[in-house]
Amino acid sequence: MKRIWPIILAVALFAGCASVPESNQAAVETAWELADILIDSPGLTLAVGRFELTDIPDALDSTFRNDLSTSLATAFRELELDHRVVTRDQVDEVFAEQSMDLEGLTYREAQIRIGQVVGADVLVVGTLIWLEDDLYRSSVQLIETGTGIILGGTSWDFWFDTDSNP
Repeated sequence: MKRIWPIILAVALFAGCASVPESNQAAVETAWELADILIDSPGLTLAVGRFELTDIPDALDSTFRNDLSTSLATAFRELELDHRVVTRDQVDEVFAEQSMDLEGLTYREAQIRIGQVVGADVLVVGTLIWLEDDLYRSSVQLIETGTGIILGGTSWDFWFDTDSNP
């Protein structure tokens, strides 16, 4: 019996590691959870805003936000919801144009302002945090642009191989 415990622990450890998704799968799962939060809302326009980053490679920021935008649009279509997603490029362009007007605002205030400028009812924002090695965490929130109220959110830990994604 004493010999079997190391095997059980090893299997449990590998099973736990195998359940951590890659960044694309984390974005897909995030999108579906966010769509579920908005399932009873009338047609909304969502903008995926900039994320706060902590020790994050540029490739991960871009990849995760693009995957999240696409996955949100896909989830809305498959659930037959009348929601629309503003492209990440539009949000980034407005951010660049508005950067002087955003000085002095908190991160959240600046994001809400950008969401309003692009005509979004709801802003999708969050953080990407490096945990260890190639393990990261996303924490994503839905914020109503008119009121600043957080409608809901979700968090995922995932792998992102920085060597194969420069």
